Amino acid sequence: MRHAKLVLPSALLMVVVAVAHSMIDLKRGDTLPALSITTTQQRVLNTADLLGNVQVYLFAQSGQRNSEIACQLINNALGDPRLDGVPTKWVYVLSKASDPSAIESCWEDSEIEPIIVHDTGRAVFGAFGVITVPSVVIADGKNRAVYVLAGLAPNFDDIVSNALLLAGQQISEEQFDLATHPRNSPLAENRIRAQRLVKLARQASQRGLDEMARTQYTKAAQVDPTYIQARLGLGYVLKRLQELDQAQQVFEQLIDEHPTSPDARLGLASVLIAKGGDELDRAQAIIRQVVNENPANPRGHYVLGSFYAAMGEWERASASFKASARLLLTQTDPDQVPEDEL
Repeated sequence: MRHAKLVLPSALLMVVVAVAHSMIDLKRGDTLPALSITTTQQRVLNTADLLGNVQVYLFAQSGQRNSEIACQLINNALGDPRLDGVPTKWVYVLSKASDPSAIESCWEDSEIEPIIVHDTGRAVFGAFGVITVPSVVIADGKNRAVYVLAGLAPNFDDIVSNALLLAGQQISEEQFDLATHPRNSPLAENRIRAQRLVKLARQASQRGLDEMARTQYTKAAQVDPTYIQARLGLGYVLKRLQELDQAQQVFEQLIDEHPTSPDARLGLASVLIAKGGDELDRAQAIIRQVVNENPANPRGHYVLGSFYAAMGEWERASASFKASARLLLTQTDPDQVPEDEL
């Protein structure tokens, strides 16, 4: 388990709220209220201590069906492999005292167990301005609210998943808005155009028309700079055209914007392998990190096979390519692995 469970009994709960006495209506960008929750056993949870972690606060009521559903949906969202390696804390704030065993089936077999708080005095509810259960507050590593969701909306699971990815810097605010409110987003038309251009680029790449593919990927990246598939594709086609410095620049920029993105890091590793020489050590370190974070990543094993091939270790290369192929057969997301690379 990545996180130990902290149970704070209501009878021993003391809350000191370092915010105004009035309720806080959180919105994106607001700093979370500063809380210090302490027991007579000196077990303390400070919101300040969670700095550096993506944070999920579920305000719920034990025994309420919608709260149980929200708990399960959050647990499912936290299992997204795109969050692998992203430090995360989950705080389960219950309006009534309850036996934790009555609710723990929600996160059974999960890598992340929630910190449980019995907020019978509604102090935490009040500090966050929550009056509806279930409600969810998702914050980033700087303790800033990313999204606040009151009630169990029909698209609760999608919103929570995308909010976690935004908090973990896996997607941009524009991508989040597009995914959450596609009809209202001014970027919707640009995203559709970019997707069409990427499709054309992939078709050109499959026919060996790399210059045409480069043109289409470049246009797609200009139309929608937040569409990471366009820039990944551009990086790979530049690599095939042996424009390695430009390809490296594309992937380095992506990593600056999305430092935990496995696709961007593996793209850079593939370019470093092509460069060879002293760059191979850096490539290996990047690949190892990505594969250790997510052993089920087909691209990770593919690039690892490329590294072994560059080193002349053919048996290891063959094993890695076979592992990549097996994993790729189970791939359900067509954007997960660019067609022009695998």
